[in-house]
Amino acid sequence: MNGVFVATYVLLWFVVLTFGIALVVALRQLGILSLRLGPQGALDIDSGPKVGSVAPEFEEPDLSGYHLRSPWKDAQRSLFVFVSPTCSACPQVLPSVKAVRRAEGKKTAIVIVSNRPSDKNADYQQIAGAPLMVSEELSTKFAITATPYAVVVDEQGIVRAKGIVNQIEHIEALLGQLDVGSDAPAHRPHDLEGQRTNPLTLADANEAKLEVVLMSTWALAASYTLAGLAGFSGSWSP
Repeated sequence: MNGVFVATYVLLWFVVLTFGIALVVALRQLGILSLRLGPQGALDIDSGPKVGSVAPEFEEPDLSGYHLRSPWKDAQRSLFVFVSPTCSACPQVLPSVKAVRRAEGKKTAIVIVSNRPSDKNADYQQIAGAPLMVSEELSTKFAITATPYAVVVDEQGIVRAKGIVNQIEHIEALLGQLDVGSDAPAHRPHDLEGQRTNPLTLADANEAKLEVVLMSTWALAASYTLAGLAGFSGSWSP
């Protein structure tokens, strides 16, 4: 039985090494897919104003007492970020708002809108470095049901993009919709060499992940099975 044991043991290592190499190749392909897919844009849920509709107008003071009004009245495009004092994710996205405001400068008016009074609103305004207004009415007019939520409005007061935002890439993707059809380049953060290659979808990446999981499962199953066979053969050897 020694011959059977040695043959099984060699076969075991051959299968394990083969699956190991295949797994490394699959993981490499998954990494390439993830890079080509790039960061996902903001999640557009069934909430907020309809894209292409006219944004509701407003004239209200911010927390500092500065009088705010609809930016499109001054032919300025705008980004509204809706937050709530009870939202746990809102404080995490506000530093990204500050970075975007610094990058956009005077080109884009950024307004933070809180749906209710709270001591947290002053902290939100400081973190974002942007004016914050407390207005449940405006949140209702924009049909906001989840936060943090962003709405992008162009110079004519037309809603161009909307969605849940959790990081700077989401905000930049929404602002990029303002540049579609214009001479300015769209915001496409972290593109490889400034452009994308073959168009990919999230389904492609999910399919690749599934293949990696299945391959890993088969590798483990084969390893345990052959290890059991090797142990069984060894137990019968003289």
